[in-house]
Amino acid sequence: MYRILIVDDDQNLRGILVKALTKAGMMAIAAENGAMALELHRAQPADLLVLDLMMPTMNGFEVLKALRPRDEVPVLMLTAEGQERKRVEGFRLGADDYMVKPFSIQELLARIRAILRRTTRFEEPKALCSGPFELDRMNKCLLRDGSSVGLSPMEYHILEVLMSHAGQALTRLDLLRLAWTTDSRPSPRTVDVHMVSLRRKLILEDDPRWILTSGTHGYCWTAALHEKA
Repeated sequence: MYRILIVDDDQNLRGILVKALTKAGMMAIAAENGAMALELHRAQPADLLVLDLMMPTMNGFEVLKALRPRDEVPVLMLTAEGQERKRVEGFRLGADDYMVKPFSIQELLARIRAILRRTTRFEEPKALCSGPFELDRMNKCLLRDGSSVGLSPMEYHILEVLMSHAGQALTRLDLLRLAWTTDSRPSPRTVDVHMVSLRRKLILEDDPRWILTSGTHGYCWTAALHEKA
């Protein structure tokens, strides 16, 4: 399990990120300033730091200076809008990527996974198992209790994103960004059209609703992931 250290003086944001990373299957640890972060990292090294640059009691720049060049732990820096000069300075000091506040939690998770793929032996699971379903990522197909469920390629990609984020509400824009594999980006209404067909293929008599509508904004896969027996 990957150990992610969140360093930010905003208590509310720390709580949100810890919850999101935990749901994504990672171990999330939080620190409210740079000094505390370095102490935690030295006691038990993290696999990646999510580091706010502007903090009291040792800011992100000072953390990067303390880490580099001896420690190559990947760092994703957080900055406010309009702080291009600070981002450039962060890269100069050894940061790997950045996000501008406010940001999408789903994009943050995607960037964390991308950094881990580049810097560690990060491996996506070959299958996602949830409820009676097994999503075979090698063969790009869905099984229900061992029997194949016929999905279109687009339905497969949408379902893969939903199951990868089980229990999390994804907006239509999140799904467009994460599920569409081409440069074209259809309207959010297109997501609803695919979802009607996907739900119809998943539900049998007396089934629970595997995909719930999240308010007026998006969708959520309801069943938790589990290991294949």
